[in-house]
Amino acid sequence: MVEIRFDMSEARGDIDDKAARATLEKILTDHNFNDGWLNVVIIGDTLTKNLHGQYLNDPHTTDVLSFEFDINRDIGYMEGEVYANVEQVRRQSEDYQTSPEKELMRVICHGVLHLVGYADGAVEQREIMREKEDYYLKNY
Repeated sequence: MVEIRFDMSEARGDIDDKAARATLEKILTDHNFNDGWLNVVIIGDTLTKNLHGQYLNDPHTTDVLSFEFDINRDIGYMEGEVYANVEQVRRQSEDYQTSPEKELMRVICHGVLHLVGYADGAVEQREIMREKEDYYLKNY
């Protein structure tokens, strides 16, 4: 099983740890990842802007960033991190008229879906990504 760790030392986010872990485990097992580790780090705007600028040449804030360290789909092995920006999540939850907790879980799922192989660059890819997010969030 992929070891999932939550780090809220930079920022606090309201999240049901047990339900979040079960949701992420479902994504990982559905995509045949059964070994390695995944860190989910809750951060704020400042660190998000720094990471986004440093690694993606975009100094603006975003809701989630995913980083692959070692992913081998053939053997189901993953080492990766998802950085969720709780400040952006709170803004988005107002825009989308949902709870901050639900929006935080959505962006975390979005980040993990990137790690397991989904893209969202084209309209069709975004639609598939949204369908997957909705599917995994229905039981959160």
